[in-house]
Amino acid sequence: MKRLVPWTIKEVNYLRYLVNKKKLSPNKIYKGCYFLGRTLRSIAGQMVYLKLGNPRVRARLVESQRLSNEKRRNLFDFLRGPGRYMPNSEVAPLFKITCEMSWYYRRRLGLSLKKKEAFTSEKFRKTRKIWLEAMNAGLVKYRERRSKYHRSELIELFRKLAESQCTSPLKRCKSCGEFWFNTETFFYRARVLTNGKLRLYNYCKVCGLPWEKKKETDPKVIAA
Repeated sequence: MKRLVPWTIKEVNYLRYLVNKKKLSPNKIYKGCYFLGRTLRSIAGQMVYLKLGNPRVRARLVESQRLSNEKRRNLFDFLRGPGRYMPNSEVAPLFKITCEMSWYYRRRLGLSLKKKEAFTSEKFRKTRKIWLEAMNAGLVKYRERRSKYHRSELIELFRKLAESQCTSPLKRCKSCGEFWFNTETFFYRARVLTNGKLRLYNYCKVCGLPWEKKKETDPKVIAA
């Protein structure tokens, strides 16, 4: 029979120190052998009892309790029937369990969702749309900051080359209309000709290549 050993005051104080001061998780405390003879379940349970650690983790530990036989049968019937193609994030709140537990019972029943089945859910389509909008907005802001910083660098370099009497001819950018020296420092390389000469695009490095920008914002390319 399993023997339960109560926690001493010294162990409790040391556990508080490890969690509050060193910010250690139950798994790290167990693997570090700070409490010899204590299991991972014992350490995690004591942390929940003392209300230590991350509140979200504590709430998840409390929620992930064993289901009764009746609730387990209801969950099995639901997963075999109307909840067959429902994502775990929607099944879990209905039975007051975690997503991990819902995923575990799916695998136990041999009803794991395939990628095509999971991606056809309504929640996935909504979250994917929100994610794409946020990503595109972030890309626009990032390009603006990058363009502003890169532009100031190129202007400073252009001024230094002009003062040193650079012999390279000027070339106009097709996008912004500004003139830069016709070198690889200011324009993107297109290809090297057979005679060894370098051919450059008509787009400066401040503006970027238009087809590359289109790839970054294309939902099909992002999804791939």
